[in-house]
Amino acid sequence: MQISPAGLSKLETFESGSPKKAQLQPYLCSAGYVTIGWGHVILSDGKMMHGTAGLKAAQSVYPGGITIEKAQSLLAIDIGGFETCVTEHLTGATTQNQFDAMVCLAFNIGKEGFGTSSVIRLHNQGKTISVLTLAEASEQVGSNAVPPTSAPDAFLLWNKETVGGKKVVSDGLTKRRGAERALYLTGTAATSAAPDTPIASNTVGWFQRVFG
Repeated sequence: MQISPAGLSKLETFESGSPKKAQLQPYLCSAGYVTIGWGHVILSDGKMMHGTAGLKAAQSVYPGGITIEKAQSLLAIDIGGFETCVTEHLTGATTQNQFDAMVCLAFNIGKEGFGTSSVIRLHNQGKTISVLTLAEASEQVGSNAVPPTSAPDAFLLWNKETVGGKKVVSDGLTKRRGAERALYLTGTAATSAAPDTPIASNTVGWFQRVFG
């Protein structure tokens, strides 16, 4: 499967605040990693660049930033890898909106994080419906008070970022997880989970995402 145009628009909004506006200069994401475009983590010798020193180094590599065309190219490469990741972990029928939501999640928490997450485990068990409101799920699951019993509610577990070596709740990630949960729950006709040809799936150096 591939992410839909609507799903891609949502992912772009999650990453930059706008579906058509990329960050054309290097910047630090909320977790302190050097990023450019739509959430593309800049690597140096295969490692993610971090902090002010990393940002200065990236700015010297991209003194004039990048073009919107380059940002679109980087996003296409990144997205292809995460489409493949999600597709390879699916074992049953999946709606387009469910797939889009899971690609958005994987893009943010990483391939390894997604592959071992309760989101994909519960999804493959057919537990795709939540009986909780977002407020109820946030209180029970997002606060880690109660383990999730459905895939959509499991999205809410990934609302933390590492600050000073500790996991802390992020308001931004909390809002994003709520939006991804809502997308997942938006019903469409089920589609086959058989993989289609993904967009530019040969990721360069394996673009690792930042865990929530």
